[in-house]
Amino acid sequence: MPNRLTNLVSTDEEPHYGKYGMLRRTYLKEHRPAMYSLYMLEDRLTEHLNTVDDEAQERMDILVRQMMERQGITEELKV
Repeated sequence: MPNRLTNLVSTDEEPHYGKYGMLRRTYLKEHRPAMYSLYMLEDRLTEHLNTVDDEAQERMDILVRQMMERQGITEELKV
């Protein structure tokens, strides 16, 4: 019979998530504990948090750029 514990070796990627990944982790822990546990058991939590953080950061960059354009803020004005 094969040893089932061999699948428990962590293959999760390195954590690099920032503010939005940490917010997502807190949300999952407090409001979606089953989903949090599933991500932990499947060793996908860090990957998920990295993805959420990357996507949220990209959206923030787009929103800030759009707000700057609407307000007429330029690099010269910032100086």
